[in-house]
Amino acid sequence: MVVDGLNLWWLARETFVGLTMLFFVLYWHGHWQLRIGLRFQRHHNSLTNKGSVNSPFLQFYISMVLLATVHLGEIFLWGLSIFFLGLQNSLPEAILLAGSTYTTVGFEADTLPTGWTLYPIFIAVSGLFSFAWTTARMIGMSDLSRQAFLKKHKLPIET
Repeated sequence: MVVDGLNLWWLARETFVGLTMLFFVLYWHGHWQLRIGLRFQRHHNSLTNKGSVNSPFLQFYISMVLLATVHLGEIFLWGLSIFFLGLQNSLPEAILLAGSTYTTVGFEADTLPTGWTLYPIFIAVSGLFSFAWTTARMIGMSDLSRQAFLKKHKLPIET
C-alpha cells in the first residue's frame, strides 16, 4: 500500500527490523557495559584496599579499551545485519557504512536500496544512546580513579 509516495509495507518492515536490531544492540551494550563496570569496580577496590597506588589507574585504562571494543562489536553487528539483509554486496562495505552511521560521522555515502532508507537512522540512534551510556559509565569510573589519585598523593578525599 502506497500513501503519498510512501510504501507502508517497506516502512513497517524497516521499522520492525530496525527496532529489533536496536533492542538487540542496546541489550548487548548494556550487558557488556555492566560486566566491564563491575570488573573495574571489583579490581579497583581490591587493589586500592591492598595499598596499590598505580594498578587502579591501569584498570581504568583497560576498562576504557574494553568499552571501546564493545562499540566496535556493535558496529560489526550492524554491519552483519546490513550484509545479511542483502543491503550491501560485501561485508567490509556493510561494516564501513554501519561505522559511519553509528558514529554519526557520515563519511560513507548512504547507498542502501529503496525501501531501506530509514535503517541508518536506527543505527545512528543506537550509537547516540550507546555513547551516552558509556560516557555515564566512564564518569563513574573516573570518580573512583580520582579517589585513588587523591589517596596516592595523600590528599583529602572529598565525598
